Amino acid sequence: MRSARDSIHAFDRIQSEGSSPAKSIIAAALKACGRVGDLQSGKRIHDYIVKNRRASPGFDGDDGIDADIASALVTMYAKCRSIDEAREVFDAMEDRSVVSWSAMILGYAENGEGDLALGLFQRMKQDSDDSIAPNRVTYLAALKACAATCENSREQALETARALHLEICQHGLESDLFVASTLVDLYWKCGSSVDARDLFGRMEERNVVSWSAMILGFAEAGDAKLALETFRRMPCAPNRVTYLAVIKACAALAVVDEGELVDGKVVKLKSLEIGRALHCQIRGSGFELHASIASSLVDMYCKCGSLGEAWSIFQRMKRSFRDVVSWSAMILGYAQGGEAEMALELFEKMEGDGCAPNPATFVAVLKACASQGFSGAGRRIHAKICTAGVEGQPGVATSLVDLYGKSGSMNRARQVFESMASIDLVTWNALLAGYSQQGEMKEVLEAFEALCRTSLAPDSVTYLTVLTACAHAGLVENGKEVFRAMTQRSITPGIEHYSCLVDLLGRANLLDEAVAVLRGMSGASPTPSLWMSVLGACHKWKNVDVGRAAYGSILELDPCNSAAYVLMANILQHASEWDLKNSPKLRL
Repeated sequence: MRSARDSIHAFDRIQSEGSSPAKSIIAAALKACGRVGDLQSGKRIHDYIVKNRRASPGFDGDDGIDADIASALVTMYAKCRSIDEAREVFDAMEDRSVVSWSAMILGYAENGEGDLALGLFQRMKQDSDDSIAPNRVTYLAALKACAATCENSREQALETARALHLEICQHGLESDLFVASTLVDLYWKCGSSVDARDLFGRMEERNVVSWSAMILGFAEAGDAKLALETFRRMPCAPNRVTYLAVIKACAALAVVDEGELVDGKVVKLKSLEIGRALHCQIRGSGFELHASIASSLVDMYCKCGSLGEAWSIFQRMKRSFRDVVSWSAMILGYAQGGEAEMALELFEKMEGDGCAPNPATFVAVLKACASQGFSGAGRRIHAKICTAGVEGQPGVATSLVDLYGKSGSMNRARQVFESMASIDLVTWNALLAGYSQQGEMKEVLEAFEALCRTSLAPDSVTYLTVLTACAHAGLVENGKEVFRAMTQRSITPGIEHYSCLVDLLGRANLLDEAVAVLRGMSGASPTPSLWMSVLGACHKWKNVDVGRAAYGSILELDPCNSAAYVLMANILQHASEWDLKNSPKLRL
């Protein structure tokens, strides 16, 4: 950063002395402006170039700004996020070199305008003569542009990536280590692990970039174990990007880790052990308190359930390094760890520290409010969300619906729901859950029917919510119909779905049907708890025959189930059949 500022100061010093800065000084100063994002100084240098181009040595005054300087201006404006001014300079150029074309293409790509970048890349190939052919830098810019289009359509991006790969092979650039590594990363972003792994396997030489691309690819594809295995096989020294990728993999592993109760908190012990070992290696490499690494470690420890270690890193971070990502990770960690008050307190500290919340922050703090029913705090945060203009963000809106549903303010939940421009299935599920929790059965069924009329397909969470509502309301026929609809949509019921249906049938004294459901289960086997639900219903309805069948099934699965013994004994006692000596089936 200091060397960049030195280049700008060198330009200013020479100019203030009344001399004309050399072309190399101007180019270096423009490059420095782009590196530090100093648009104001960049424009000042541009003004100097325009005013003095005819008097400055090395500039072609008759034909406009020198091509190399113009390319440096394009790069400077693009790096400073002023892409329109970059394009103005580019369009004013009469003679464009491969450097200027590549600079403009990369400028669009780095500013998220992937389609414009690729369009310009095609125009370069069509409009330029044979002397200006795409080179290594051009293709790297085009690959970056392709990656920027992945969010719009992965399929289209993959098609473009394969076409670019073919051209790269035709130009003999596939053997270029950095080009090949960038391609590997692009294939992962396009969702094609097959292409990524195939190219990685063919690479004669691999560097830290290619290895890091594979680790990150596996992590983001949900294969955390393979990401960690690839990291262990990596023969070269990891860099910051590698560590970010493997921390992400460890955090992903923690999400699926069942965890264990430690002092009343769920801790992902297996993932935590891996994370600690990784942290130790990172500490030894000197990357521990780098801003992005520290933020990622905070997130990982939070997901592992070790809030103490997450907080320790967060506290040791420089205040200037505590960005919205690290604050949000810490707030979410406390919210998920059941410490809602601490999450809210941290949110206030974040604002007091001058760090503006983003949508992820609001989602985290709304989760804290919803977990404890802090409706007052939730409404205050809703006001902040409206001020920030992110109320329409899908994740934020869904969290608001969830918050108001859990706090009993279904009118507010419905208002947020109906104000959304685009409603996804997660939001529908949040609305259904809110109505279900408030016992508003009519609204549950109406909302469910409305969902079924959309292009969205209900998932297992949707069906579980509606089944639970039907069970609590005693709506037997509705519940049975919902269960049938789920199986007709080829959604395999889980234990929790069977539990709802059995509970519903048991409450309605349809005990034979409940037994038939359990004996006809597909994709899973009845658990002792499911049979206990039937046995409990038999106690309520004094049904000895079905009770004996349920009791026998429980003993087959859990011969030492004392709770089942007590319940069956009570059933027999109430049925005037209590004779412990003559009841050989009753045993501990």
